Amino acid sequence: MAQAPQRPRGWQRRLQALVVARLAQPFGWGDNDCLAFVADALQAMHDGRDVLAEARQPRANPREARRALRQAGGLLAGLARAGLEPVAPSHAVLGDVVLLRPAGRRRELLALCNGPDALAPGPVGLQVLPMAAAVLAWRH
Repeated sequence: MAQAPQRPRGWQRRLQALVVARLAQPFGWGDNDCLAFVADALQAMHDGRDVLAEARQPRANPREARRALRQAGGLLAGLARAGLEPVAPSHAVLGDVVLLRPAGRRRELLALCNGPDALAPGPVGLQVLPMAAAVLAWRH
């Protein structure tokens, strides 16, 4: 069994509030894309400390998102600078960040581990995706 992360007191309640608020919020580049959702979740769990502040660059489409990631040195480097530590996807626990490669999709996406499933923004709100599609994971 994976060891639970040491996160600030009350993180579960704050994460739950964010998830409830985003349940019906559709995907939107820059404000509710997969990176923005993960950054907002980490900020909520860390009691307002924005550990992925550098990821909050304006982006209105996939091309701008890819350019912003390149300028930041890539996704992996950005997560490492934010203090996230890689873990095996099979050891991810509630609230860990995961990179998913879902079947039938062209690109990977960031999500949050929610036990046996992961959560990420979708067309009509948060979508539930299988953790079995996780290829990388990080703990904070």
